[in-house]
Amino acid sequence: DSPNADVLSCQNQMSNLFDLKIDDILLVSAKTGQNISSLFPRIVEDIRPPSCSFLHPLQALLHDFKPINDDKGIMMLTVYIKNGALLPTDKISFLSTGITVDIKEIGMFNPYPTPVKHLSAGSVGYITVQVKNLDEITVGDTLHKAGN
Repeated sequence: DSPNADVLSCQNQMSNLFDLKIDDILLVSAKTGQNISSLFPRIVEDIRPPSCSFLHPLQALLHDFKPINDDKGIMMLTVYIKNGALLPTDKISFLSTGITVDIKEIGMFNPYPTPVKHLSAGSVGYITVQVKNLDEITVGDTLHKAGN
């Protein structure tokens, strides 16, 4: 929708980068409304959801963490639940360090942290835990239920 846009060059780059056919690239403009009604059906058709299972043991990926109360060592961890489910009463272990911690709260961002009753496979959310030493937490670590 910009007079300076080089649509054909962008299509060629996308075709090469993502191994797409140029005819499969949907030209969309929020400014003009071009193909907006086609966008969401294409997303649903062309992008598969991640594979995850509620039936498998908990497997969560730690994306990020930040202190929310330095004096007490309370940390908010942003996690993606790959498999299983997480409840506020669970204890979790960090795979890389082996430490086990009690969960203080679990929640989702809506857009601010909002407590929920559980996080299950496919969810992205947060958990708050008490950790004495920041070196015990590593971004990219896998979390699992203590004892599993």
